[in-house]
Amino acid sequence: MSTFDNRERAEENRFAHDQELAFKARVKRARLLAAWAGPQIGRTDIAAYGDELIDADMKEPGDEDIIARLLADFAAANVETSRHVVEIQLQRLGEEAKAAVLAQG
Repeated sequence: MSTFDNRERAEENRFAHDQELAFKARVKRARLLAAWAGPQIGRTDIAAYGDELIDADMKEPGDEDIIARLLADFAAANVETSRHVVEIQLQRLGEEAKAAVLAQG
């Protein structure tokens, strides 16, 4: 195998690893969001709510799907919040999730 082939394989492996870490961070973020939002909207089944948020987050690329779901859940529970508050929590908990995933290796 040539040096070029070895480099190409290493890049592919690194890309796959990075994608796996990004996925794990998104899942962790959804669970953290469930722990944050769940009690505010009257959800006691935080693990199940986390699974629902993971499903919502995986529907489309980007964050719009999970933001829309959270805003709808707050509205359905008659709890006032703003898109800005949800986006701030999404950012903060996303950073926390990334750090946790990277710490796990």
